Amino acid sequence: MPATTVLERRDRAVVAFAAVTGARVRALTTFPLGAVDPSLGTVEHDARLVRTKGGKTFRSDFHRVVPGAAEIVVNWCAELAECHGWGRSDPLFPQNDMGLDENGGFVAIGLARKGWATSEPVRAIFKRAFAAAGIDYHNPHSLRALLVRHYMAMNLTHAQMKAVSQSLGHADIMTTFSSYGQIPTQRQSELIREIAAGPVDIKSDPVADAGCGHPSKGCPRADVRRRRNPTLSVEYLPHAIRMMAGAQERVTGWGGCSTVATEAGDLGIGGHGWRSTVTPGACGSVCASVGGRS
Repeated sequence: MPATTVLERRDRAVVAFAAVTGARVRALTTFPLGAVDPSLGTVEHDARLVRTKGGKTFRSDFHRVVPGAAEIVVNWCAELAECHGWGRSDPLFPQNDMGLDENGGFVAIGLARKGWATSEPVRAIFKRAFAAAGIDYHNPHSLRALLVRHYMAMNLTHAQMKAVSQSLGHADIMTTFSSYGQIPTQRQSELIREIAAGPVDIKSDPVADAGCGHPSKGCPRADVRRRRNPTLSVEYLPHAIRMMAGAQERVTGWGGCSTVATEAGDLGIGGHGWRSTVTPGACGSVCASVGGRS
């Protein structure tokens, strides 16, 4: 994007800020300069000052995904403070200051000391930026999805992904995945084929390691009763599938144990409310039986 005039530098900073923070478009129009801490790389979404979704207050961090974007934001903050005398309460992205040209028509001549009243100017900036780059338009909100998909490809820990979620203003990490973590259909098929090509390592199954019922792992031999769906490791998936399918049969020969499979309600499917009993057998396998309605 061009950066010759102060208005062009502002527009470039708007796009860079959206890429760095994933901020919603309504918030972009209301941030004060003091919300940004360039030294820490943080942004305070104070609901008293910023139009946040649901009136939530939270802190976001600079996501250094787009090279050079964070530097553009830092330089813009410095320009406002040092060259224009902006204070902490002045708008981070001020609207145009209008004046008259030589023909008596209205023209933008610089920055006004107030923010935008609507989000339309931000959308217009994005449209001009995409058009100048020769690519199809994507709205400002699409940068939030870009950040999530970038992080999903990085094999992050649960704590790291939770930090990303909080930085986007989500109280629940599942909101992040369900809203912005959609996988394109073609990539979905590729991932499923990758799973099929690589056998599952049963020994590293976290559910099995946490409590598979095998004596060698120190699991108690006592019955473990759970309401609704019992947690089964991948080793016992065939039993679970048979029960979910409602097979009216007795399955034997699985490690010397037997499983009685009844209706789908045995696992709480369909709201029947059955209570299932998971019983580790002598060899460590799991037997499931119906314990009655809960």
